[in-house]
This record gives sequence, structure tokens and C-alpha cells, in this order.
Amino acid sequence: MADEKNTKNRQIVGAVFMVNPSTIDRFDDQPRTHFDEDALLLLGQSMKEDGQREPCTITPNYNSNSPGKSEKYYLVDGERRWRAATLMGLKLKVIVSSVQDRKSHYFQSAIANTHRESFSVVEEAEVVRRFREEYELSWKQIAVHLGKDLVTLRKRYDLSHLHPDLLALLGPPRPQDQRLSIGIGSELSFLPCDEQLEIAKLVKGQPYAVAREIIRQYVKVVEEQGVVVRKNKAGRKRRPSDDAGMFQVRMKRILADIQFIRNLRNDSLTQFLSRQPLEDNAVMMSRLGQIAVGFQELRNKIEGAMPLDLRRRLPKPIGQDPAKPPSSTRGNGKKLTKDGIPV
Repeated sequence: MADEKNTKNRQIVGAVFMVNPSTIDRFDDQPRTHFDEDALLLLGQSMKEDGQREPCTITPNYNSNSPGKSEKYYLVDGERRWRAATLMGLKLKVIVSSVQDRKSHYFQSAIANTHRESFSVVEEAEVVRRFREEYELSWKQIAVHLGKDLVTLRKRYDLSHLHPDLLALLGPPRPQDQRLSIGIGSELSFLPCDEQLEIAKLVKGQPYAVAREIIRQYVKVVEEQGVVVRKNKAGRKRRPSDDAGMFQVRMKRILADIQFIRNLRNDSLTQFLSRQPLEDNAVMMSRLGQIAVGFQELRNKIEGAMPLDLRRRLPKPIGQDPAKPPSSTRGNGKKLTKDGIPV
């Protein structure tokens, strides 16, 4: 081990020596952001009683030409040990790295952390994003650096495009059973950021396969509206479950809109209608008639597609005799036009 007082030896790559943690600065670009305080205390007690097994990796301060700062180091790897030693007032065993700039510093720190169990998927997603976007590495290059397969890397990259509130649901300190699944997070990432929270609430509690199809169909709807979204994987054949998922999305939206209108106060509605031209109100009433007929047709279609045993257990529509089929006539026996107006 190099002599602690020999400053020259401390600059040699591979030199191992003891230092005070205060002489080491945390790397401000450290990929790891979450540290469990209780775990750090346990680690510190272990280091105090049994010693430090592995040295922390450091590099001399490559940003300073000032002689007064020649004894300052940057931490490359081993921040948990550095934090634990600081908490317990211990000296730290270190080894000098060949890092000489921020890029190589970040690469070494990211590669070292990626293979640790406590490195969260959120932190890993940010590493993949930076490798891909900031350092412009190919997927093959990233796979070589991180030792991960391409499928895993692409999913992590997807997660980096999630809304911050959803990213917070993916990792610690949130309990494991309350976290958003990586698969659903990956699918949500293809939606515009402001739409992700709404759809995440919609699919919450759904089986994975159902939630995935709902999200994929919603992505298609958003694209049809001319909104630019990130491109998903290669296309696949349309499945019946695709339409089923989209049906669920749209029905929930329709019901939410109806509930909003039902909750409007009468005076607010009166004030709105009084400001509308008479012609606009007439058109609106005509369209409401169309909607009423359309909803009845929709109900008939859904009932017709249901298995008989399930249909028998359905509650009857308000005001309808369960023994009689739904009718497209009024109480006076007159048929309705498509606009809901008696013939």
C-alpha cells in the first residue's frame, strides 16, 4: 500500500492507500441517485468491525490546475462505502483509476453500477438514454459496455421517456408491490407525456395483456389525431383483443363525459343555452336525439354479442319491461327518425 504521506505515489494508476473521505468529492454526474440510509449504517458498522473489503475507485482532480487542490480526488466507484465511512468517521481504502475526463468518468461509474442489484431500473434507464442520446452510441456499443441484451436495453430506453410522476412509481423508495410494472411503463412511454398519467389511471389494476392492448390502441388513436408519438417496435397483425381494448378506452371516456354533463348545475346550463343562437340550440337538440338512438343501438349490439347466461343477469334498462325487447318507438307508438324526431 502506498505511503499515505507520499503525494507522488497517490497519482499512480493502481496505487492503493488510505485517505480521509473528506478529501474525496462525489462525482456530480453519478448515475446512482438513491441510497438507503439504514443500509448505509449497517455497511458502516460492518466496515468498522471487519474492515473494508474492496477499495473505492478514485481519480485525481482532473478539472483543477491549482496546486492547492492537488490532494482532492473524485469518486469513480464505491459511493456507498464512501458514504458509510463518512457516517462512521472511518478512513477509506482507495485505488487510483486512469480516468482523466468527465466522459470516461461517467462511463466507468455507469458500467460499475449497472450490474449491482440495488441499481434501480430508473437509474439504469437514464444511463441507457444518455449513452444513446448524449454520447450517440449504437445499440451494439451500449450492449457491449453494459453487458445487457438489446431487448432489455430498449425497454430501459423506453422508460426514460415516461412522465416524472410515473418514473417515481418504478423504483425505490416505493414498496415493490406498489410499483408500476416495467412492461406497462414501457408501453406508456410511447404516448405523449401529458397523456400518460390519464391512461395509467385507466389501466391500473388491469391484467398486463389487457392493459398493454388498451395502451397500444390509444397510441393509434393519438397518431390518427395527428399527434407525433415515438415509434414502437415493428408492426404486428391486428387482433380481436385490440378492438376490445380500444372499446374499453372509448366507453370509459364516453361515460366520463356523460357524468360531467349530468353534474352540471341547472343555472350554469341555462346560462350557457341562453347565450347560444336559437339555430345552434336546435342543432344540439337534434344531435342529442341522434345520440339517444345511437346509444340504444349500441346497447342492443353489446347485448347481442353477449353469451346468453351473461345477458340474463344484466339489469334491465330504466323504464323498460324486461319481458319486452327495446323499442325504437315513443310511447305514442310513433317511430323515430335518426334525429330522434317522431315520424
